[in-house]
Amino acid sequence: MHAPIELAISIIFILLAIFFPYKRPQKYAEVNFEYLGKQYAKWEVFAIIPLFSYIGIIGYFLGNLLIFLSESTQQKDSSLFHFYPNHFFWYGIAGIFAFGLVAIPMDLTYRFLLRERYEEYLVYTNMKHRFDGRIIIRPLSTLIITFSAALLFFGVKYAVQIYPDKIVFNKFWSIKPKTQLIADIKSIHFIEMIKYDNGQRLEPHHYIKFNDGTSWNTLDGIGVIRQENKMIEYLAKQAKLKIDTLTFDPD
Repeated sequence: MHAPIELAISIIFILLAIFFPYKRPQKYAEVNFEYLGKQYAKWEVFAIIPLFSYIGIIGYFLGNLLIFLSESTQQKDSSLFHFYPNHFFWYGIAGIFAFGLVAIPMDLTYRFLLRERYEEYLVYTNMKHRFDGRIIIRPLSTLIITFSAALLFFGVKYAVQIYPDKIVFNKFWSIKPKTQLIADIKSIHFIEMIKYDNGQRLEPHHYIKFNDGTSWNTLDGIGVIRQENKMIEYLAKQAKLKIDTLTFDPD
């Protein structure tokens, strides 16, 4: 399990060294790597602690902020039921954002701890890994933050809204919402706990089929609703259908 990961990391480091080779500043041209190692190897190992601490702190507070903004700004309209992104989704986005932002507090922390020796510490880490970290970190952080912002955009617009006569799907990767009439529901199934031979299982959920061949699995996507059973009962009543119980998804 660990061998493929270690191999992938090694290949990445080799490629970085090839495309972003490190050139020492002239003032450190004669510096001894072993000497720097004795001075700064412990600081590089110690970096793991503030690195993951900052990621956790940023992810936690940013995740809570996104959850608060999501729940406080949900559109108030005539929909009877509303699926919205669950908490795990917002914490996931916050965690990705944290990876993009963590370079800032890490830089400030080590500047404070090492002060005038900080530049020498960077020389050591760059010599050790053989690529220029400063050239890589900024575009990498920008890429991660941009990707997180794109996920945030699609997450903010995600919704499944049930109105008196229709269901509006604004799915995660979609640009335009899709509307299905409740009268076009063909069948409604309640899927009990599914256990597979490989140990995987699917939690109880509902599966709705429409006359045009499309379907909606309430376990799909990133949405969550607090009144799923009540919502399904409403749809079954409006569509004049019976809720069938199955032990498998009727795909």
